Parts: sequence; C-alpha cells; structure tokens
Amino acid sequence: MKRTLKLVLFALALSVATICGAAAAGNEIAISDPNAQIYVQGVPVMFPNEHGEYMPAISYQGSTYMPVRSAGEWMGKNVGWDGTTQTITLSGSVDSVIHGENEAVDGSVFHGIKEGAAVLCPERKVYLDGELVTFKNEKGTVIYPIDFLNVTYLPVRSIGELTGMDVKWVGSQDGYMGLIFLRMPLSEAERSSLQSYAQNLQSAAEKLYDISETFRQAIPARVVITETQYTVVDQKKAQAALTEMQQQIAEMQKLCQSDSTLVQYYQNQILSNLKTLHTAAQTVSNMLSQNDFSTVVEGTGVMGTNLPIVHSGSNTVLQMTAHMREVIEQTGFIDPFANI
Repeated sequence: MKRTLKLVLFALALSVATICGAAAAGNEIAISDPNAQIYVQGVPVMFPNEHGEYMPAISYQGSTYMPVRSAGEWMGKNVGWDGTTQTITLSGSVDSVIHGENEAVDGSVFHGIKEGAAVLCPERKVYLDGELVTFKNEKGTVIYPIDFLNVTYLPVRSIGELTGMDVKWVGSQDGYMGLIFLRMPLSEAERSSLQSYAQNLQSAAEKLYDISETFRQAIPARVVITETQYTVVDQKKAQAALTEMQQQIAEMQKLCQSDSTLVQYYQNQILSNLKTLHTAAQTVSNMLSQNDFSTVVEGTGVMGTNLPIVHSGSNTVLQMTAHMREVIEQTGFIDPFANI
C-alpha cells in the first residue's frame, strides 16, 4: 500500500511541475523561511519527498506551508492529481505516517528555500474525500496552494485542523526559533496520566531546590560593587548538600522516562539542565575536597564558573517542572517554556 502511495505522489510531482511552470510568470511570489520547528504529537517533524530528500517548510504572508505529500501522510490519505483540471485529491484510508527529524541520516539532501521560485496557485483545487477544501489563515482569510521546487505546498494550520489536531503557534523569542505544535486532543485518561507525571517531577524538583538552599547557606553569595563573591562558611555542610543534590538529580533523571511523545520537549529540556547541574555540582565538590577556599569570585576560575550554576540551576529545573504541570492542567497543550 505504501509503495502505491509513493508512485502516485511521484506522478503528482511531475504533473505539477508542467502546470505550474506555465503559470509562473503571473503568479511568482516571495517566500521566506518560517524560522520555526514544527512538532506533531510532540515529535519534531521533517518533510521527505518521494526520493527521500528533505523539503523545507515555507512561509508566505504570515502562514506556514508544508508539502502535499506529507499532508497526505499525516492524514492517512492517498494523494491524487488531475492535470487537466488542476485538482488534488486526498482520499481513501492508509496508515498515517509522521516523519521525525531523527530519521535523517548523514549525507541526506536538504532543500533550502532559495533553490527555486515559488508560485501562488489560486486555480488549484483540493478535494478531501470528495469535498472541496477552502484553506484559511488564522484570521479567516482565504489562502491558496503554493508551488515550490515542483512540489505543491498547503498551509500547516489547515492540514492540522483537517486531521483533527489542535494547533498552536509560538513565535520566535530572544533569537530562538519559533515553534508550531500540533496534537490530537487528549483523552481524560491521557491528561490524568500526564498530570500525575508532572506532579511527581515537580515534587522531586522541589526537593532538589530545598537541597540547593542548604548548599546556598553553606556558601552564601554577596555582591561587592560589581562582583558576586561566594564565601565558604561551612565546607562540611556544603559537601553533604552537594552529595545529596547529585543523588536527587539521579532520581529525577529516572523520573524523566515518560513514553508519551507529548512531553518529549519538556523531558529533553529538563534532562539537559539536570546534566549541566550535575556536572557543576561534581566540579565544585571536587574542588572543595581538594582545596581550602574562603572566597570565590563569580566567573573567576573553574569554581567561580560553576558555583552560580549550582545556586541557580535547581531553581531553573523547578520552574520548568512547575510550568509543565500548569500547562497540562490548564490546557493539556504541550508548549515551550516561554516565560522562563
């Protein structure tokens, strides 16, 4: 069945190239990189064509577009093309396929948005199971298919909604890439399971934070003019707290094992911060056991670089877990740490 789908899509690509080539003169448009990573069911996705080459998402007038091939795969539909009437059909029922970015291998071909002219195709019609589909942007304005690199592109938001997925866009912030999240609505059982997972992680993070407070009392910080100075007032207490902190980090790493792809974004972020915190705590512990420090200036030497991480890292992890729990309880929607 999948081989048949590939053959149909390949024929579609060839036919589209001929039709849109004739229309290019009057409908050429300027597209851009959407500067956004698209997540479907918690998985960062990519768009391979029939040759296994990866096509980019594109942006036009504020809307993000994806290749029709991937749209058909997401929806579990066969894709057809009638060159005479310029009609695309999405019909039937096949296994839904979502390609994650982890599928890419070394040597894969990635097409960028500057490799060809884009063409707006208002004359092109799309039928879903026999019914004409009208695409609209978030404001309700009608938008049309686009041809780019001989591939028909359709709006991501519309495809997500047609597939029954909720769609959320988070714009780029502080130089970071924007994010587009699509997922199927959660059942009560799924929501309850995610809430329990988030609650357990937050409780563990609260314990980690309490341990870090004990460490902070043993090595308090003060600002002297423009420098932050840490004074070792209780080396034994600090060492004990660091040991307990590393044990708690290991416990949290075990907890971050949810099978739900919906929390993979959170788990990856939390695990990354826990790894950094563990390394910093181990470094400070080693230096405390080898040397008799009295005062350490932030940013000076290895210890001065890692002490701020030990002080603030547990608080960052606590904020992340609290945010995840809040988002799941309020909306069930997995989104990034926009306010952290």
